[in-house]
Amino acid sequence: MMSLETWLAFVTTCIVLIAIPGPNVTLIIANSMRHGVRAGIATVLGTSLGTFLLLVGLIIGISPVIAFAAEWFFWVKLVGAVYLIYLGFQMLRSTGEIQAPKQQSGLAKHPFLQGFLVLLANPKILLFLGAFVPQFVDHSGNVILQMTVLSATLLTIAITIDGTYALLAGKSGSYLGAQRTRLLNRLGGGFLIAGGVWMALARK
Repeated sequence: MMSLETWLAFVTTCIVLIAIPGPNVTLIIANSMRHGVRAGIATVLGTSLGTFLLLVGLIIGISPVIAFAAEWFFWVKLVGAVYLIYLGFQMLRSTGEIQAPKQQSGLAKHPFLQGFLVLLANPKILLFLGAFVPQFVDHSGNVILQMTVLSATLLTIAITIDGTYALLAGKSGSYLGAQRTRLLNRLGGGFLIAGGVWMALARK
């Protein structure tokens, strides 16, 4: 079973990753500023449902791989570490401008469906979940239980942070300006690079 230290490292990394504005957050902010807090919360519920479905698929599909291919999983860990470092450098280069994702023709207008569809339409989400969450699993223990705990932790953090964005944007959108977002990107990028290095050097 994973240690408390590993779980806390997972929590910290999740907070940094989820807090950085991406397609989901920008949609939440845009809907909250245009239509109010309720629309923002509805968008959060949509993205949360999409995340939940992907996590369920991850538990079912990846858990057996982790349990029976420990040596192969070492290379997966390195790929995940490199991906985190890449995300970190991308965030360091960000200008901090928050732009709403472009609406595709035919996309449902309801905020809940927008959030759900935008999340599932982003292939980077599945790549991120598949490369990130398994890094914190001790393959010598109960893999499915650990994946369930990690998934529930990630989903709880995502709902909390995304909900906070919806409230802030709905009540005072000016608080989420480019300067504050740029600072958040700088801090988050540094944490991700450090986390990627730690992950690459950490033993099984």
